[in-house]
Amino acid sequence: MTSPLTSRLDRVLLACLLVLALGVVAATPASAALPSAEQDFVTRINQERTSRSLKALTVCGGIVDVARAWSDKRATTSNRVGHNPSYTSQIPSGWTRAAENVAWGSGTSATVAVLHKSLMDSAGHRANILGDFTHIGVGVTVVSNQMYVTQNFGKYASGCGGATASIALTVTKGTYDNGTKSKATLNWSGATGSNVDVWRNGAKLLTTANDGAHVDKFGVKLAAGTVRSYKVCRAGTTTCSPTRSVTF
Repeated sequence: MTSPLTSRLDRVLLACLLVLALGVVAATPASAALPSAEQDFVTRINQERTSRSLKALTVCGGIVDVARAWSDKRATTSNRVGHNPSYTSQIPSGWTRAAENVAWGSGTSATVAVLHKSLMDSAGHRANILGDFTHIGVGVTVVSNQMYVTQNFGKYASGCGGATASIALTVTKGTYDNGTKSKATLNWSGATGSNVDVWRNGAKLLTTANDGAHVDKFGVKLAAGTVRSYKVCRAGTTTCSPTRSVTF
């Protein structure tokens, strides 16, 4: 059995406002987020492929979960270009080839159009987008006007496992104790199972009943401009809602 082949390219563009990186792995056989932006990336990628007579990629929910989780983690740790060292073991098994692109943009560069063009302008990233793959998962997280993007690709002979995540989440700010303390109210739908995991700023806050609501009380009045980011996941899994942020 040969060792996996890994290649990587880092580029800094737009006066350090945009950073890109990629990773590719070949394997021997048998071996939050913004859904609208994620779909926009997929649409653009498939337009690039079909315009060159390549087959469009199919979105795989199991890959989406991994991509979203990594974008969330990068956003909460300000990890602009780091790769997920474990994505090949986290995406559904059965792949014969896998790859990852990551991108980051800030300010006017934090758009799908800008980041997609920059990825296509990079030979290594473009090779992944136009590569010999069958499935894709894209995760997009936006925090403080910064966009963190992870694109994972896989080649599967007989389909990719994993249902597309469908948990919807809203977060609203508020106060209690006569306005002297801050709170965030989470409401969700679409989660299955009796329990969910609630994550705050990239760390699991608690596991609670899947009753569609949770109030996060801080015990103090948060300073103006404080940001808290949340996602809700099916307990013990990476099937999660997009990340939602609230600014106090």
